[in-house]
Amino acid sequence: CSPSQPCIAIKLECLELYHQIQHHQLSFSLQAMMKVLCALQNVSSQLSAAFDTYLNILRCVHTLLKQAPGHDGPMWKLCGACPACAFEV
Repeated sequence: CSPSQPCIAIKLECLELYHQIQHHQLSFSLQAMMKVLCALQNVSSQLSAAFDTYLNILRCVHTLLKQAPGHDGPMWKLCGACPACAFEV
């Protein structure tokens, strides 16, 4: 749920930075990112909700990108595959 009068904003670049750090270093926690942001700009608990929203947006975009060319059905991989050699296009 979004606040009707937000008092803080977190840039998408910041959320992408955390996403990439966590992707490459799983031990880097959300709490560690919060400590970094608090030291830089006094951002606290809103990061967790913002990151969850960011991940939901990424999932929706990924789903839409799969649906556009028809790559969202269970049989789409079979349409571009060679059963004889198991080569996928």
